[in-house]
Amino acid sequence: MSATISRQQILTWINESLDLNITKLETLGPGSVYIQLLDYINETLLKTENKIPLQLVYWTDDVLQTERDDEESNEYKKRNLRIIKNYKIAGKEEMTANYKLLQKWFLQMNINKKVLMDKLMQSKFQNNLEFCQWFYKYVNNLVSDKGFADIFDFVNHTRDNHLYNAIERRYSITSSSTSSISSARSSILESAGSRRSSILPKRNTSSRTSSKPLPIKTTRSENSELIQDDNLRTIKRKYENIIQTINAERQFYFDKLRTLELLMLSIQENNSVSENPELQQMLNHVLKILYDNEDSNQQMSEDLNNIIDEEVKKTDLNDFNNKEIRMLSIDDNELF
Repeated sequence: MSATISRQQILTWINESLDLNITKLETLGPGSVYIQLLDYINETLLKTENKIPLQLVYWTDDVLQTERDDEESNEYKKRNLRIIKNYKIAGKEEMTANYKLLQKWFLQMNINKKVLMDKLMQSKFQNNLEFCQWFYKYVNNLVSDKGFADIFDFVNHTRDNHLYNAIERRYSITSSSTSSISSARSSILESAGSRRSSILPKRNTSSRTSSKPLPIKTTRSENSELIQDDNLRTIKRKYENIIQTINAERQFYFDKLRTLELLMLSIQENNSVSENPELQQMLNHVLKILYDNEDSNQQMSEDLNNIIDEEVKKTDLNDFNNKEIRMLSIDDNELF
């Protein structure tokens, strides 16, 4: 095998192993695919006694929409999966949980690899490419030890012998839990109906009223309660997503301010600002803006306006005709 593993090799390996059609390595950033790849080698190569709890994984629509299966037939199953919505601007907590789970199982499976989650969670091409290249080499060494020609020879072996059903593994636990919930609900309704029947007095079987099903009112009432519970859960998920987005925006702007603060402090430390009073004055005012609280905002605004007025008075407008002015621009790729 060549030393360099291409992007296309990696995508083909992942898609053939997990029944997906992923086209971008950036899609792997949230970590769910890495966890199932680990589940894949655990079930087919390492075969340890412990099972990776895929029900704890947070998935993204970017991954699930590439499944090689009838999307409508699995739509009801997807409702029971943990989904990160808008993971590019929120969902940091869920992605962190994914990578902590991945690191935990690396340790349990004696895989000596530290997961750099902060880099991978950025969903950048180069970071995920490097991690995938390591993952690919690791699995290729495992299959070579088992006597296979290469990693794709092993993938074909697992598919031909039906050793791993990726789609079934993604939904098997949630499906079983869903069926158990449904059976529990059915038993509740049946028991409620039986209690209702035992309390009511027996009537003549020849009367017309005896043919009417007595538990209907109870069943409808409990069904309405279940619908109401589903609605409440939907509302809860909606507001949880809103909170995630707000927290992500807050963190984004805080990081911007922190970067600006470090830049100002670095200039103070690495430059003889005492020789440049204008630079010193500018640094002091920027840091004052960063550190002042709401009570001092009004006075700070007045001082800043006075400084701007003085600078405007000293400015010769003719200078602008002879200089190229660099304007700030907004990158279209910025999230905010």
